[in-house]
Amino acid sequence: MKIEFKEATFISGGDFADAGTVRDLPSREAENLIAMGRARKFEEAAPAPISDRSIGLQDEPEAPEFTTRKGTFAKK
Repeated sequence: MKIEFKEATFISGGDFADAGTVRDLPSREAENLIAMGRARKFEEAAPAPISDRSIGLQDEPEAPEFTTRKGTFAKK
C-alpha cells in the first residue's frame, strides 16, 4: 500500500522516511502508521486534461510584409 508520511519517522527494517516521502509498504504496517497519524494513504492525482491552446491562431490576419531598412544604417 502506498502511503505519504506526514512527519519524519522510522519504519521497519531500520529505514527512515522524511515528511512528504511516498513509500510502498506492506498493508499491515501502512495501516498502523495511518492509525497513529504519522502517514496518510497516497492517492495519485488524475492528469489534467489536455487542452488545445492553438485554437484561433488560424483566424489571425497574415503578418505584415517584410520591409528593408532605408537610411544611414542600411546594409549596402
